[in-house]
Amino acid sequence: MSEATLLESRLSKVEQDNRRLKLALGALLLVMAAVPLIGAVMPEQVQDTVRARNFQVIDENGNWRAAMNENGIVYYDENFNLRVQIDERGINYLDENQTPRAWISENGFTYRDENNHTRAQLGSVGLVTPSTGATTTYPAQVVLYDDDRNVIWSAVGR
Repeated sequence: MSEATLLESRLSKVEQDNRRLKLALGALLLVMAAVPLIGAVMPEQVQDTVRARNFQVIDENGNWRAAMNENGIVYYDENFNLRVQIDERGINYLDENQTPRAWISENGFTYRDENNHTRAQLGSVGLVTPSTGATTTYPAQVVLYDDDRNVIWSAVGR
């Protein structure tokens, strides 16, 4: 397999996981938007103010599907596995095995494979110089890594 084909395959995987993250986040936002609309269709019960410490969305079987509280917003799949978490650190996506796969934070976007190896980073990235061990943080770049976290491709913005 050529390097270009391998890179294209990895990039395709990152794009696929990005689409899944967007779909999960979109579904979560739709669910959270539905909560106030449910109250709006019952005019005799409309409140001027709604105050609560916690909001929960449950399915027809009584299982939590989403929740919002002082710690953030979470979304669970049909097997009650945590899939998306939004908190002060950013937006995190976990796969069906509860492995963190992708997240968006103040530093940018990070993607990890099924073995929890960082494969791609977009945004602010700290790279270690092997000869000195010093870490240099670049404000804007794209970096692709191999299994051993060696940089295989990067586009550094300085």
